[in-house]
Amino acid sequence: MAQRQWRSDDTSPWGFAFGSGADGSVAINTSSDGNSNTSCTGTSGTNSLSLGAASTFANGNLLIIHQTQGTGAGNWELNRITSGGGSTTLTLTYNLINTYGTGAQVYALKQYTTVTINSGQTLSTNAWNGSQGGITAFIANQSITVTGNIVANGAGFRGGTSTVNNSNEIQGEGYAGLGSHATGANGNGGGAGIDFQNQSGAGGGNGTAGTNGVLTTGGTTYGNSGLTTLDFGGGGGASAYGGGHGGAGIVGANGGGIVILIAPQITITGSITTNGANGTAVFESASGGGAGGSILLKGQTITLGSNLATALAGSGASGSNVSSGGGGVGRIHADYLLSVSGTTNPTIDTRQDPTLVTTAPFFLSF
Repeated sequence: MAQRQWRSDDTSPWGFAFGSGADGSVAINTSSDGNSNTSCTGTSGTNSLSLGAASTFANGNLLIIHQTQGTGAGNWELNRITSGGGSTTLTLTYNLINTYGTGAQVYALKQYTTVTINSGQTLSTNAWNGSQGGITAFIANQSITVTGNIVANGAGFRGGTSTVNNSNEIQGEGYAGLGSHATGANGNGGGAGIDFQNQSGAGGGNGTAGTNGVLTTGGTTYGNSGLTTLDFGGGGGASAYGGGHGGAGIVGANGGGIVILIAPQITITGSITTNGANGTAVFESASGGGAGGSILLKGQTITLGSNLATALAGSGASGSNVSSGGGGVGRIHADYLLSVSGTTNPTIDTRQDPTLVTTAPFFLSF
């Protein structure tokens, strides 16, 4: 797989390590993610990226480019802005590895020395809106310390929608796009319960498949444990309003978003959560739960505490005579140089990588 993700198996090596630190030290005291983020398009083998809107991207910013949905969903890479900051067309340092089309977005990484999420502070990821959002990421050349909370719960793919009169219950959103009026899975989005008398929404999928509802199918697994393909949790399927009471159906639950932290020292004493949201039940109807999202950590020494990082499944719900499907769990992965300690839920997948040194490219032997 072609990639530039700062791994020893990259086809295009990453040359900026943990960044220059030019943006200094930052302590996060805001409740919402203020980093630049917008939709984008670009063609593999070229060094130009077109933005959906002019933004506060600046020359020298490092970037995460992510095909969130559509063709190539889950593909992502690191890059850097050479010129064009503030405009709708960026010139990049590297040629693009992947082609990015509808459903792709770009997220700016300022080059900090240290990042601290202050104790008592909750930084919430901006929710995916169909063209951007759902991602929180930081890079620092000394340390990232999370003593507060980074929360991307329900910030990923959206639960299926529903309208009045039980007429248009929709599958959960998934990597392929919005769902339709159908009981089967929509990629990693859960199937919709379209008959209020005997059906319920199914859960979204990610690291594991979503649970089936009554006569509906849970969203599929997607991506991989190393997060070289990086995904949101799938949305739960909607369900018709139960009990013959008419009115609007029940909207499915959202999946979890994505959190990415890159620094030599990463320490979590607060929490990082990318959990799926829970389904809802009313009378004889219940909507599906969202799947957990993804957490990616890259560092030299990573200290996680005890189950402080989670990408949990959103639960299903129980109505009078029917229960819906819960979401699948998400994925947590760390690429590390020296050590990873602590536990996560689900269990973290780890990979020791000799390229994660402070001056790249460089290779160590263990």
